[in-house]
Amino acid sequence: MRKRTDRIGDSLRTRNLTLLVGVLVTAALMPAAALSEEPTPEWKAESQARAEELMQRLIDRYEASDSYRILFTQDTFWALADTLLSSSGEMLVQHPLHVSISYDDGSRVASNGESLWVYTSQTNQFFATEVDSSDLMIDPPELLRRFEPDPERPFPTPQVESALYPNQVVLSLRARGGGEPRGLEVHIDERELLVRQITARSSSSDWTRYRITKTVFGVKTSPADFAVTIPPGAERIGG
Repeated sequence: MRKRTDRIGDSLRTRNLTLLVGVLVTAALMPAAALSEEPTPEWKAESQARAEELMQRLIDRYEASDSYRILFTQDTFWALADTLLSSSGEMLVQHPLHVSISYDDGSRVASNGESLWVYTSQTNQFFATEVDSSDLMIDPPELLRRFEPDPERPFPTPQVESALYPNQVVLSLRARGGGEPRGLEVHIDERELLVRQITARSSSSDWTRYRITKTVFGVKTSPADFAVTIPPGAERIGG
């Protein structure tokens, strides 16, 4: 049973690192209607416009910085195996094209906008492939641009449910064109214009939650920050 659980865990970790679902940005602040009330067409239109405006403000904020570092914890639930895994990591972005994600177990994801490298330490496997910069969703602005506020209820919860962090609101997004993940729930510190938490949900009931513990803008970077060192004996898969 232990070996089966380990195999499930390794499979899930490998699967997670191949998904270009990363961390970030989006928000809004608007009084939420009670969940028992059906939103009026006027409320929907106003909420949609407000959400889109603030999403653009957040994209502009992150793109205005040449670089930033984000520390996060990640919880991933795989519905088919009824398995929950947790880890922590760091995302580093150097505009316009360089992105890397480093996990506490040694796993790595890195891209310079032309190639993508993914290494999973638990299985000692990796893949590398050429990519177009427009294909990468691990860059926060690109991730946001692929989502839009839920037209039915972009602010899904009463404000009292957002009181875990000061000034926090929740925004519900859906994938443009029906892609995966199908939706995001984004917790935002509206005053600081910082993301505090993102939950990405798939159509298969899998979900991944990123809790942002720290964001620092204007950090120094070097080419080595966006390189993946593959250890001897690692198996190449795909790519």
